[in-house]
Amino acid sequence: MRGDARGHPGVPGDHTALTPIRQNAAVLLPEVPEFSARARPDRTALIFEDRSWTAREFHDDVARLRSALGALTSPGERIAVVSDNRAEVAMSLYSGIPTMFGNARLAARELAELLADVEPTVLVG
Repeated sequence: MRGDARGHPGVPGDHTALTPIRQNAAVLLPEVPEFSARARPDRTALIFEDRSWTAREFHDDVARLRSALGALTSPGERIAVVSDNRAEVAMSLYSGIPTMFGNARLAARELAELLADVEPTVLVG
């Protein structure tokens, strides 16, 4: 496993120049795309199959997805994403909208049980 000089696995390079979004506070998962886009907009953020996204492109696509999903839900409502691995699944993870992820390979009964527990407002598949 590769790592940076401080031993962080899979994170090459010097991160001392990165400035947090809020001083002395943890970065929340939905803030990561913005943080990355501001710090290193041209660095590759995601590679899936034959496509790659820079940090800026990933941030912009996450923002568009957040807007689209936000238009379909109210605060506190959840969505469910049932899919094989796709770039959009990673984007929905960073959207900040409560999401249940279900693999499309689950048996129908297993998926029905998950959906019954979560009671999503929107099902994306």
